[in-house]
Amino acid sequence: MTAPLETTRLSVGTIFLVVFVLVSSGPFGVEEMVSATGPGMALLLILAIPLVWGAPLALVCTELASAIPDEGGAYVWVERGLGRFWAFQAGWWSSLSGVVDTALYVVLAVTYANTWFGQPPLVTWLMSVAVIAIFAALNIRSIRSMALSSAVFAVIILLPCVVMTVLGLAAWRVNPFVPVLRPDQSAAASMGLGLTVAIWFYSGYESMSTMAGEVAEPRRVIPRALLISLPAVVLIYFLPTMAGLASVGRWAEWDPDTGLTLVHVARELGGPVLALAMMAGALVSSLALYNAYLASCSRTTLVMAERRLLPSAFARVHPRFGTPVGSILITAGLHALLTVGSFEALLVIDVFLFVLSYLLIFAASVALRIKEPELERPFRIPVGTAGLAVVVGVPTVVALLFLWSNGLQTLAVGAGAAATGPVIYAWLGRGGRVAGRC
Repeated sequence: MTAPLETTRLSVGTIFLVVFVLVSSGPFGVEEMVSATGPGMALLLILAIPLVWGAPLALVCTELASAIPDEGGAYVWVERGLGRFWAFQAGWWSSLSGVVDTALYVVLAVTYANTWFGQPPLVTWLMSVAVIAIFAALNIRSIRSMALSSAVFAVIILLPCVVMTVLGLAAWRVNPFVPVLRPDQSAAASMGLGLTVAIWFYSGYESMSTMAGEVAEPRRVIPRALLISLPAVVLIYFLPTMAGLASVGRWAEWDPDTGLTLVHVARELGGPVLALAMMAGALVSSLALYNAYLASCSRTTLVMAERRLLPSAFARVHPRFGTPVGSILITAGLHALLTVGSFEALLVIDVFLFVLSYLLIFAASVALRIKEPELERPFRIPVGTAGLAVVVGVPTVVALLFLWSNGLQTLAVGAGAAATGPVIYAWLGRGGRVAGRC
């Protein structure tokens, strides 16, 4: 590392808004869940999945963030709980997933904006590169710049959602839970389709902790922000969706691409001004996700490089700003390359790998309770080690069902991508970069 990382003081409220962006960034995308599963099932999944997935993940991340508030977050937790090999897998899998996932947010934002401008593919790609360059510069400037811009983005996203919710509840005319399921498919089919979206909705609670080494008093502020975020994110998904279904209805027409979207719902409830605000929120949502995840993902690769598990270029720290400029620039460069072409196959890899990395976080939390029972945990899930095993066992089962429900082809492709982790680790070991280095 060429320079020390800069430490920044951020309030609990600011970090909460960053966590909101990392986990949710608004209810946009819920339309597909509604029409694919049925309105009642969509609303029930929004309420139920936090209990079996989002809450356990948030609580485990809160405990680990309070106990080990180090730069790198989940990578360090897994390394300390399960050892270097599994830490590398967690870091490698989350980094691969993050590179693909984060690039998609730029594509979504630019594609959305291009519906107004109608530019040719080359110009569209240059627009994507410009967006990437702007947010890379913002991230290099400071973690405070990233956090404050995320807070502004969060307000832009939330305000029209709140207004639409109030208007929708005031215009309530139908039962939003009816029908529970689509009449043309089984409960199992509806659950399988909805589970994919719901798990995606409630993931990302570990992401803020990757930046813990650059935040003043991380043991105090990050866990508090995580705990506040859990009920807030549930409400952010549930209330606008319920309000839209209860007032506008027509659940079978809800579709994020060609059908009824939250922008259309906002137009019917509040006219063109609210529709424009909701459209701006949808666009800003993708930009906010890119901004925050560029920061989060670059910290994992920084820590891996410091441990000599990635090239030293990833470990370069800006001499003036104290930010991981090497990781940010390399990651941004990969994003620029990935904004060309189809992402269907990459999405399969993305989802598979981030779920696997969460399974390692769950395992590490139990392992640390056994290996380091005296470790100070300012926030501790109020159960013993056996109880914690049950707490993480429930989302583990949900994750396995989720992976299996995506079919054998997805399993094969995802397993192939995951297998690159042990291969790269073995190659590094033979080259002498892994053994004996800390």
